[in-house]
Amino acid sequence: MDWLWIALFIWGVCAVATASAATKRGRDEMVWFVLGLIFGVFALFAVLILGRKQKVR
Repeated sequence: MDWLWIALFIWGVCAVATASAATKRGRDEMVWFVLGLIFGVFALFAVLILGRKQKVR
């Protein structure tokens, strides 16, 4: 049962890290936080790969 709490903790850390990375890259932090909750480390990798959001002129 301890592994479940550890997994949930890591999943939550991934969600917060994803939101933080998204904010630094000019993306919506709440959307990416939810994506981090759903997809975990995969969302974190996605936001890191996408890079910065380009401003439309």
